[in-house]
Amino acid sequence: MSHDLVHAPNVVMSDFTPDSRIARPGSEAGASASLQNELGAILRIVTRHARLILIMGAVSLLVAVGYAYTQPVIYRATAQINLDPRRMALSTPVNTQGMRRDEPMIDSGRADSEAEVIKSERIIRSVVLTLDLVNAPEFNRPPSGLSFRRLLAGSQTTTKPTEEDRILDVVATVGLGLSVNRIDKSYVINVSYDAENPVFAARVANGFIEAYIRDQFDSNAETGQLAANWLKSRLKQLGEQARAADAEAVNFRRDNNIALVGGASIDEQQLSTLSTQLAEAVAKKADAKAHLDRMAELDPKSEDVLLSDAFKNDVVTRLRQKYLENAGRVNALAERYGANHNAVVKMRSENDALAEAIRNEMRRYEESYRSDYEIAVSRENAIRASLAQQFEKTLAIGDKQVKLNELDSTVKTLRTSYEAALQRFTDSVQKMSFPVSEARIISNALPPTGKFKPKRGVIAVVGGAGGLALGLILAFAFELTSKRIRTRQEAEAVTGVACLAYVPRLTVNTTANSIIEPGTARDPTKPISIRPGGPGSSILDYVARNPFSVTAEAMRSIKTAIDVMPKRQRARVVGVVSALPNEGKTSVAGNLAHLLAIGRSRVLLIDCDLRNPSLSRTLGLRKQSGLLDVLMKGTRINEVAVSMPRVNLDIIPMNPTGIGAQSVEVLGSDPMQALLGAAGRLYDYVILDLPPLLPVVDAKTVEPMVDSFVMVIDWGTTSSDVVKDALGSAPRVWDKLAGTILNRTNFKILRRYGEHVDSYYNQNYFSDMELR
Repeated sequence: MSHDLVHAPNVVMSDFTPDSRIARPGSEAGASASLQNELGAILRIVTRHARLILIMGAVSLLVAVGYAYTQPVIYRATAQINLDPRRMALSTPVNTQGMRRDEPMIDSGRADSEAEVIKSERIIRSVVLTLDLVNAPEFNRPPSGLSFRRLLAGSQTTTKPTEEDRILDVVATVGLGLSVNRIDKSYVINVSYDAENPVFAARVANGFIEAYIRDQFDSNAETGQLAANWLKSRLKQLGEQARAADAEAVNFRRDNNIALVGGASIDEQQLSTLSTQLAEAVAKKADAKAHLDRMAELDPKSEDVLLSDAFKNDVVTRLRQKYLENAGRVNALAERYGANHNAVVKMRSENDALAEAIRNEMRRYEESYRSDYEIAVSRENAIRASLAQQFEKTLAIGDKQVKLNELDSTVKTLRTSYEAALQRFTDSVQKMSFPVSEARIISNALPPTGKFKPKRGVIAVVGGAGGLALGLILAFAFELTSKRIRTRQEAEAVTGVACLAYVPRLTVNTTANSIIEPGTARDPTKPISIRPGGPGSSILDYVARNPFSVTAEAMRSIKTAIDVMPKRQRARVVGVVSALPNEGKTSVAGNLAHLLAIGRSRVLLIDCDLRNPSLSRTLGLRKQSGLLDVLMKGTRINEVAVSMPRVNLDIIPMNPTGIGAQSVEVLGSDPMQALLGAAGRLYDYVILDLPPLLPVVDAKTVEPMVDSFVMVIDWGTTSSDVVKDALGSAPRVWDKLAGTILNRTNFKILRRYGEHVDSYYNQNYFSDMELR
């Protein structure tokens, strides 16, 4: 069996088979924790550290309240202004309103920019100088309240400030009290100022909006003056350029004999007229050709000529109508009198004459269409010839016309620029004579009647909440960094074997049969009576005096675990170990031995700690012969064993003088193996109180002679890393580990870790003395 079995599947507490191991952390069984379990774990962490969290919250609350009551009362006065672009439009000429692309408009970004302008140092300085705040009493008296910056500044020695330094200092102070914000998505801006004097706060707030509007006036006037000066020089330059370009165009037309009518040359107009006439002639020829083709498609001898409505002509229409009426009468008379009747024959002759007249009329139309087509062709050819002649003439002056167009375009561009500059110059002069601001005052600031800050309730709530949050952070930090073992799950996760039970912290009085409160001292020089159940009984026989206690039940759990372990001889040899000294393994070994002896089993308890024989010291047996006499002198067991009256328990103490460095050879020697073999024939159980695993290697040398081990872990003290190191250094001991015991458990604190000890240890079955 390997110590890697720490990663074997999880088992229940009642399953004490030798191969039982607990699931590794992060396995499928461990990873299936529900949200409810996670919330429960968080709640338990909060419960465990409730005192720390509450203390941090209370301290923070007191600090916050103290800070709030040391701060001066501050009043906030607020004035409102609105940014209205229509006010600027009043100064724009009527004929240009709606056409100007640079007409003043306000968008969201510009509104925010204007709010930042109000907070600028230029506006603040203007307010300070206008209101003479440098000499105001509010800035020339010691400020009230607690201020760390003032405390630091007070410790420094400075020279007398100059007037500029005083102004800069007041500007900085006023800026701290100023608050400018835009109301939601509107163009309304709140300008607020905080001060200890409500009247002074209103005065400064109003001073800011007046300074801002005044600054807009000055800025608009300055901008208009600069624009007017620049536009004036630009107008002069554009006028000279336009006149020069116009003169050049006139000279070019005169030199090249280019005449213009309505802004265009005569040749160009003639070419355009001929192009239009050609298009009309082509259209007329196509129309005449279509009529002629239609007439050519009709056969004069065909009945279609008599019945078709393709050509709309009054004569043809009347003849066709009369022809159709006669045809109907012929058919009617033929049916009544026969086809050869005179009337029928006569009417047929009339229809033949009508048909011939229709055909003659159609032939006349065909000749008319042919004549129209020939005229259209002739006109088209004539126009084409004139157009070709005019085109050649126009090409002759094409390069000159291009140059002329270029000159005319330059003249037009310069004239347009001159007119635009002239309009802008007129607007600038008009705005300078009529200054206006986009901002208008909605409401002036009034002295506030209620304080703005400090909000003592809010400060107290924030302080208390911050303290609680800090306490929670510290609690979770402690949980994340702490590796001390306190629960079954933690012990099982580290060792890979079942945690058998919790053992409470017990201390027994040396002179009375009672439990001493933790921390109560006793005289270590006085020997303790080893009479079980009598006055002065030691902690080692606690289960004998309290058979229905939690400790006794824990020892029974150990017995159950070691009974199912395989044994190599008739007696079960059990080693009780710990990772470090002073974890209570000796008391567990003594109580386990007493519990087994009470059950009528023959038990031998051996103190195997040659360096620190706490078992012998606790029982006051250090002056007697002991284990070294058996191993080194061959003394028999019955000569050194101390028998406990009324129970089947013998104890082999450790000799008064140990052998130090040779302890490893002594415990792993053949005499030790012979001792355990002889004990196996005389006893049912042999309990070995072994040294701790980490400091010394004594326990590792005894391992081949031991059937099973029980590891004692000091609850809330021993860390998981220590236990891992101890078991990792002794893999064979780990393989034979029957289980672990969490010793010196504080059950009151254990409840905070989710262990339902009230359910485990019901008062109907156990004495509740150990759970208090």
